[in-house]
Amino acid sequence: MTRSETYLNELHDGRESGLHYFIHLHGKSLRFFAYSLIRSKEVAEEIVSDVFFKLWNSRERFTGAQKIKAFLYIATRNACYDYLESPKNRIYYDADITDQLQHPQPDLLAGIIESELVELVYQEINNLPEQQGAVFRMSYLEGMTTDEICDTLGITANAVFLTRSRALAKLRTIFQGKQLIWHLAFLHWIEIDKWVN
Repeated sequence: MTRSETYLNELHDGRESGLHYFIHLHGKSLRFFAYSLIRSKEVAEEIVSDVFFKLWNSRERFTGAQKIKAFLYIATRNACYDYLESPKNRIYYDADITDQLQHPQPDLLAGIIESELVELVYQEINNLPEQQGAVFRMSYLEGMTTDEICDTLGITANAVFLTRSRALAKLRTIFQGKQLIWHLAFLHWIEIDKWVN
């Protein structure tokens, strides 16, 4: 019996450990997925919490871990669309979100893959040595300039460049070892974007 099957049985039996397993397994990716649709961290977290509550209430009907995963993503997507279509929330739309509603992503699987890919990248960034991770996050994820990073961390511009280069090299090595071509494409895009901007 696989680990997922064990926790599925616990979920069926009404044990919270089964629910906690699936929250740990899919929670971050679902929050990113919801955020990518509605652009509100708080609302995304609330929607995902509600979806896990729905999972708990209908736990007996799921026969496999893959069916739970599909349910979680579809329920999250539908809840996000319901939120965005609600008249009281229309004032929060921006042009990108309105366009997404009018032309939804044709493949839910692509959104799931994107969410999981981002989660894997974040996990690897969090595994970097402390200063490399900090410089990488500030530079690429927060969009800080080299001068801002220098001021925040109290290091020189040369140290920022060297640390950023080491972080990229380490991530490239990790992703090559895992044969994750999409991760490499992501890193390549970030590197080009950094030099262009």
